[in-house]
Amino acid sequence: MTWLSPYYDVLNCYTKSISLHISGREKLEWEGVYKPKKAKIISSIRTMKLVGQGCLAYLAHIRDVEVESPSTESIHVVSKFREVFPNDLPSMPLYIDVDFCIDLEPGTPPISILPYHMAPIKLREVKAQIQELLDKEFIRHSASLCGAPVLFVKRKDGSMKITVN
Repeated sequence: MTWLSPYYDVLNCYTKSISLHISGREKLEWEGVYKPKKAKIISSIRTMKLVGQGCLAYLAHIRDVEVESPSTESIHVVSKFREVFPNDLPSMPLYIDVDFCIDLEPGTPPISILPYHMAPIKLREVKAQIQELLDKEFIRHSASLCGAPVLFVKRKDGSMKITVN
């Protein structure tokens, strides 16, 4: 490369550009086509093999908290057929007679565990939301010996959304 040094060359391999400064002449510049390398995407099976071989793996879940999630009204089909997509469902659809049961081993009683203690505010919220679901007939009283876990997710407005597993 010493033969280029009198021309005060600038060679940039990353952007594929060359600049030569020849005394008494205009500056000469050449630029190649810059194509940044695309990220190589591999399958989940290949990823599992690499992790199994001891390679480091990082998982990132990135979301923009500044951007609000789109409303249902912004969806074209929903806005076109508003009567089909009401904001609040009045009740469950008509009952369809489908019998469903999980067969247990004969003579095996259900596991009986006392419910966890709940903060008074969460207990009031559970009772209020269960009553609302009972009123709308989304759920009905059960004589089951088993319960279901309840999880609360805080909404943006501060209220709590109940999730029943």
